Amino acid sequence: MSVPSTVNAKKWAETIKDIQRKAFWILGLLLVGFTAYFYYSGLNRPVAGVLWFIGGFLILYYYWVKWFVISQIVDPDFNPGGVGACPDYLSVVPNNSGLYRPKTPTQYFCVDYIGVSRNGGLKRTNPSELTSRIYDPMYTFSIDPMTDFRGNGRTAFLERLTRAGLSYSSAGDASLPTQELNANGAPTYGNSGR
Repeated sequence: MSVPSTVNAKKWAETIKDIQRKAFWILGLLLVGFTAYFYYSGLNRPVAGVLWFIGGFLILYYYWVKWFVISQIVDPDFNPGGVGACPDYLSVVPNNSGLYRPKTPTQYFCVDYIGVSRNGGLKRTNPSELTSRIYDPMYTFSIDPMTDFRGNGRTAFLERLTRAGLSYSSAGDASLPTQELNANGAPTYGNSGR
């Protein structure tokens, strides 16, 4: 079905969500109720029927909360742990740390404190030498979510990642991190390719 405007699209999405919620409870309770009734009357096992009904209802409630109450994150394995999201095993140096002046408002640097580069493209740095090496591309990996995670910038980002000998567990087509925060300051997870 084609929806001409975003207002209508939001209404349509809410209608679909409402139908899903009601269908979940109707179908779930029918399945649990008929199965419990079958145990209770058909098989003449009243204790099993009552236990199945109680257990089935608890299972329905669990999945109700899991699917409809708690907001789902796109990639649960991706955990930026703060302001920025770095490639695997690198540490973020936030752009508000005072160590450097970012070229864009969203740019930040990642550094390797443990030596994870497979080909030596990114050298290990000592935290005490960070101020003198912050602009050296041999010791820092620059990330700008506004350019690196959108459109053609994704390809260039993945090439830079490969040249540096690094990996990024969430750099697939399904999800790439965004550098946004919820109202409470917690990092959000999202697909920046939307």
